[in-house]
Amino acid sequence: MRIENRPWGVVLLVITAACGKSDQTAPDPVARKLDELRDVTRAFSSFDAGRAAGFDVKITDCMSDAQGGMGLHYGNGARIDGVPNELEPEVLMYEPQANGQLKLVGVEFVIPFTAWTQATPPSLYGESFQRNEMFKVWALHAWIFQDNPRGVFASWNPSVSCAHAAAVKN
Repeated sequence: MRIENRPWGVVLLVITAACGKSDQTAPDPVARKLDELRDVTRAFSSFDAGRAAGFDVKITDCMSDAQGGMGLHYGNGARIDGVPNELEPEVLMYEPQANGQLKLVGVEFVIPFTAWTQATPPSLYGESFQRNEMFKVWALHAWIFQDNPRGVFASWNPSVSCAHAAAVKN
């Protein structure tokens, strides 16, 4: 027996259609954009591939504090142009591993203070960049390869550690 022949089936179909309900939900636009970012940066999972692609400027040693870690920051100087581009981060963040290798955990978008003259901070993905007075840049982290319980765009990630920084061979 088909569902249309049952009175409750017809009522259910009418209610579902009237409410605009479907089995599929619209994808979150930010999640979709982060998936695109992940796709274009996945090639840099290998530190050697990141370095070959121009992320060869070591900006920091491994960074951590009571809020969590960030790992090591490697920048691509050619990308630091003062223009936020959601598919072209300026910095890759790598976490040191016990075997001395580096694991890609996230990306960072940076714009020097001197390159941003607008009254409001730069933004991407609906998130405003944060002032980083130490480095004199606007910065936005995106933890796209390592879950961050504080959120994708939080500065520090308690899931990232510098415990193996001494083992890094780079």
